[in-house]
Parts: sequence; structure tokens; C-alpha cells
Amino acid sequence: MSVVAWTAAGIVIGVTHAAALWRHSHRSGRADWSAVWRLPAVAAVLVGSAFAGALLPAAGGWAGGLAATSGVLYMGKQR
Repeated sequence: MSVVAWTAAGIVIGVTHAAALWRHSHRSGRADWSAVWRLPAVAAVLVGSAFAGALLPAAGGWAGGLAATSGVLYMGKQR
């Protein structure tokens, strides 16, 4: 059950990371505070999962969430 929870946490942080990156890259002229929380949040999930012994599921979830959200946002922009 712990592996499922860490995988889900990785997916959630990957999706929010990709969405924040997308939003930041498409804003012009305004300051964006997403970098302030984005990297510490990713680090907290990955370090927490490492201490729990579930780094690989969390990192895999993060990578999958990041890639899937990036693909969806990119395809949405192409339409």
C-alpha cells in the first residue's frame, strides 16, 4: 500500500510541476511565484519517498505525470 501512495504522490507532484512550468512559460511580463514552491515540493516528495524506501515508484510517478501532462498541454495548444 505504501508503494501505491508514493506513486500517487509522485503523479500528483508531476502533474502540478508540468502545469506550473507551462503556466510560467506562457506568461509574459508578470512575475510568477511558481518557482518558489515548485522545486521544494518536488524535492519534498522525492526525499520523503527515499526515506520511506519508495524512491523508484515516486520518481516514476513524477516522471509519468510530468510527461503525460506536458503531452496533453502541448496537444491542446496545437489544436
